[in-house]
Amino acid sequence: MPVIPKGGREDIVSASLPQSHLWQHVTILRLHINMRVMATNSEKQREFAKWVLNVGDNNLPAIAKEEGVDPDWIKIPSHMRLQAEDCSLRGLIRTIYSDHRCHSGDAMYLMQRNILAPKNTDVDEVNNAILESLYEESHMYLSANSLTPT
Repeated sequence: MPVIPKGGREDIVSASLPQSHLWQHVTILRLHINMRVMATNSEKQREFAKWVLNVGDNNLPAIAKEEGVDPDWIKIPSHMRLQAEDCSLRGLIRTIYSDHRCHSGDAMYLMQRNILAPKNTDVDEVNNAILESLYEESHMYLSANSLTPT
């Protein structure tokens, strides 16, 4: 969305691309093949990527209506969930990075594992817990965004 200083909703909408005189020259292209799914060698990774696409496309069956359950909820396959005894942040980290000691210094191992979080505060909590569990000692290097005259 465009940034309109002190602009209201009408100002922002009127400045957006579909309202522009250029819009008539725009061709909308849609992607139909997920190249990321095709590029992976692992059947598990392909299966997971297809499942995520189905979630995004709303192609998964909703959970049967139960009392107190939102009808839009979907069921996550059991092999993609933590077991009851591991349902904590530490359990999640143990599951995702289960054999990290065997892959010390292996950047690809770390790049193939992700824990997503909705808020930056959650990301900070996850990062701190991972650093505490992966390494014995960590260092924080601070930076400055401006110079101060001396």
